[in-house]
Amino acid sequence: MDYSELKYDVEEFESDQDKKLPQPPLVKESMRKESIELPKNFDALQICSNFLDIINTRHSSRVYTQEPMSLLELSYILWTCQGVKQIRGKKYATLRTVPSGGARHDFELYFVCQNVEGLDPGTYHYFLHFPATKVARTQILY
Repeated sequence: MDYSELKYDVEEFESDQDKKLPQPPLVKESMRKESIELPKNFDALQICSNFLDIINTRHSSRVYTQEPMSLLELSYILWTCQGVKQIRGKKYATLRTVPSGGARHDFELYFVCQNVEGLDPGTYHYFLHFPATKVARTQILY
């Protein structure tokens, strides 16, 4: 199929912004009152920032140690997945480590941890409660 011949009727499409609908909240509220603030002193981590070195030294491992992950390491991984780099205006939008059309960021980040220092094993919700970044233990219903 030659996709260059497809016609798109973009004039009839109205976005939520075109419809003047209220902006969704920047982040979903925590499902629980208890939360754990994550450390942000990423300079304390030994992080290789040379992209070519990262690609060349990447490998898979199927043998896992029982050494726990630090809360700082987990915080860094979560930040790279959905971290806020900047807040625009009066909390109008967030610029994050990942792209999103209109800075709407409609993804929520949940993770299951088993061996992280300072966290009980379980399922957690990563949420951006300004100005702190936190995780809250959650219960996932299937």
